[in-house]
Amino acid sequence: MLLQIRHTILLVLLALPVAALADDVGHIKIIHNLKSFQVADDYSYTETNDFEYKALTDQGARTEGRLPITYDKSRSTLEILTAETIKADGRHIEVPASAIARQNGILGAYTFKDFEVVNLNWPEFTPGDSAHIVYRLHSQPLLPSSFAVSVTPYLKALQDKVEVSIDAPAGMPLKAMSSDFKTETDKTEHGRHLLVWRMSVDKIRETEPNQTDARITNPHLWVSSFASWDAMAGTYLPLYREKLTPSPEITRLATELTAGASSDREKAQRLYNWVRNNIRYVAIYAGLETWVPHPADQVLQNRFGDCKDHTVLLDALLRAVGINSYPVLIQSDEASYRLPDMAMPGFFNHMINYLPDLDLYVDTTSPFAEFGTLPEGDQGKQVVRFGASPLLGQTPASTAAEHQSRRITNIEIHPDGSASVNTQLWFSGDLRNWYNAFRAQRQDGNASKWATDQLEAQRKRGRAKLTWLTEKDGWEGFEITQNIENFISDREIDLINFGHAYTGNLSIYNSLDPFERTSRTSSFACRAGMLIDTVKVSLPDNLRVLRLPHDHTINNAVTKFEVQYSGSNGVYTMNSTFRWDPGHAGNCGKTDWDAWRQTMRQIRAAVQSGVLAYEHT
Repeated sequence: MLLQIRHTILLVLLALPVAALADDVGHIKIIHNLKSFQVADDYSYTETNDFEYKALTDQGARTEGRLPITYDKSRSTLEILTAETIKADGRHIEVPASAIARQNGILGAYTFKDFEVVNLNWPEFTPGDSAHIVYRLHSQPLLPSSFAVSVTPYLKALQDKVEVSIDAPAGMPLKAMSSDFKTETDKTEHGRHLLVWRMSVDKIRETEPNQTDARITNPHLWVSSFASWDAMAGTYLPLYREKLTPSPEITRLATELTAGASSDREKAQRLYNWVRNNIRYVAIYAGLETWVPHPADQVLQNRFGDCKDHTVLLDALLRAVGINSYPVLIQSDEASYRLPDMAMPGFFNHMINYLPDLDLYVDTTSPFAEFGTLPEGDQGKQVVRFGASPLLGQTPASTAAEHQSRRITNIEIHPDGSASVNTQLWFSGDLRNWYNAFRAQRQDGNASKWATDQLEAQRKRGRAKLTWLTEKDGWEGFEITQNIENFISDREIDLINFGHAYTGNLSIYNSLDPFERTSRTSSFACRAGMLIDTVKVSLPDNLRVLRLPHDHTINNAVTKFEVQYSGSNGVYTMNSTFRWDPGHAGNCGKTDWDAWRQTMRQIRAAVQSGVLAYEHT
């Protein structure tokens, strides 16, 4: 995985201090956040940060009494010029050396060999006090002859003043793009170009659920020395290609693995499977390794590497047997689908391969993604394809036909209110990737424990067992068998929900939930999918059905929901199909939300009414 630096990119290794603040909405106020960059002719730079925030409540003082600063020792040196608590009565209390802790190497799930975290603990920090720090970084450019800054204001606290200034050589090309920032200064004199932007945050803003592309739509300031994405590619590609040359060992392995293959696709599939099954994913970052992979032959020898290392090794193996491949920068998550109109390296956190002759994207870091499919976080994304023409592309996203789940449930209710429930869940298309991951996580004997946990989550008592089913016509699945002591209540009249059983990772509510808000202003995630559901309920003689739910057919341009209910003499069946195929590659907008809202709410009402009303006789 590429290092994702949220606030200052490629060259500005230190994230804005506010990135470290907890989501304590209303508990702190940022007095000022001042960032200045002094850039030299060789693109090295000095960054000075002056940051002050006030604790407004006990919680704010408690949770924000420590501030971490992260930097890369391989390229930068750090000076802390001022670190103090400013008491409400005006006194300044300096942070003592004993209150500064340093941590090396490990940050969350990833290893950063040359990174250091400096934690400052504010002395005597109570409500009404301010934390104030001024620090300076002296840094070398990460990529040759390049400089870029991305600033995203923290929107969950009021900010009196946010200011960013850049003092660069007059001949250095800089492009800027901003939202909510106001340009205060843009002048050139004495061979220097001075740029200053300011803004304030006068109201707290919350991100909407399932919001995508917040980095583009929210307030931001971007500055880059890259004139275009092509210019960025021209800088990066030679560094990558230095690590690509296939060694004799790589050529031998590629030839051996593809012997007897009848097509380039089959060759590519064999090499893809070998890399994803034999190269462990280990994230190790330091200096230029943040962006440039290790040599392909070294990755092969080590048998581990991060996403760039996976990419360069597969690239070398493919090229050894005459198949073209290009490295692809991508943001692999549910939060960003579009690229900005200017080249900003910090818009990426991942690298995969693109095979132009097969028009295929592949990601060997996903151990459960079958060849020809992508993990959900990779789907529908605008990407930069180094070496390909055109340079910019978009990964495909699954259609409903390629993302299907089928559930078959039999519920037999006994006279004492207990029940025997048997559910088969089947998955096809790229949902098989989820199934494979789910199964791998339960190979240590905890499958039935997981099934029992599902009962407890539904507040049911009983026993449960999970059994893996044999693949059938491209579908894979598992069976849950439940013996439930308290399936129905002893109330005289009650309801039985047709949707009792576990549904897997594809749920109709994933698609319906975004439409429950009263309004929407932002884009949202909208993955395609199809669910086919059959539920049969068998009642004992001491229960009588009062009514069956109504059948429904509800549809619009992108979705269709059909449900039919039938039965008599104590046996009742529900058959339903939900197809959701928005066609926007996972990223839908406010106009879509407005157009689909009424239909999706009708579907939710129909789903929630899918219950049997019964009485004890």
